Amino acid sequence: MSTVLSLAVIDGEPRVDSRVIITELGVEPRATRQLIDKYSSEFNEFGPLPFEMEVGRRGQGGGTPIKYYLLNEDQAYFLMTLVRNTEEAVELKKRLVKAFAQYRTRSQSLPEPAAPRPNT
Repeated sequence: MSTVLSLAVIDGEPRVDSRVIITELGVEPRATRQLIDKYSSEFNEFGPLPFEMEVGRRGQGGGTPIKYYLLNEDQAYFLMTLVRNTEEAVELKKRLVKAFAQYRTRSQSLPEPAAPRPNT
């Protein structure tokens, strides 16, 4: 798979949804969340570690809320260092690097916002 991963921009910073990483790696979601929770102080060294809750889907309706993280570039790379280098992980690492690089290239090519003019 060689498609570029989509990033969400939160407070001006590109972030990747941990559910995307879990899906791409084909690993157990709970194990990845536990890994992030276990090393949360280390993840926080790279910036705030925001998370959200999503209600799981069940046939009968409702479900248990599922926690997911919105990782910045450094946090995403740190998570990838904690997982084994399977074929899927290596491919995902390349795609993450490309996605964040593409974001930087795009944001650097945007024109600078005009400075406000003083009222005279």
